[in-house]
Amino acid sequence: MKEPEYCYTLGDQFELSLSDALVDYFDYCSERELLTIARTGKVEVERGVVRQPKPSDYFGKWGVEDILENMNCQATDDAGEHAEDFAMNVPAEAKAELQALIEAWADKNLSCDFYRVDSIEKIVVDCTTELEDYVS
Repeated sequence: MKEPEYCYTLGDQFELSLSDALVDYFDYCSERELLTIARTGKVEVERGVVRQPKPSDYFGKWGVEDILENMNCQATDDAGEHAEDFAMNVPAEAKAELQALIEAWADKNLSCDFYRVDSIEKIVVDCTTELEDYVS
């Protein structure tokens, strides 16, 4: 099984490198905070597992319902009450077919150049190497 890829933060922005996360944090620390951290050489960080999403992850389970409802609204705008049931009684199998078609299209034609962070946990890490540039 493949080892998970981790990302780290001490604030609100996750970094793919623990060192980068520590440096980002230290850049905004006061001298007092840095000295407090330097006493132990350890700091608590949040670590999460990096997950690359697929474009189809963002279509959602309501995507097909929204499409059909929009079609119904447009038809009702055009034809009034004569079209009020248009696209409202689509069988579940047909909805699943449309869902699969759109998800396949999204995965083929779109790309996610970002990542999600799952399974976030707090860990304590040694930060003495990164602190050397901040505390003399």
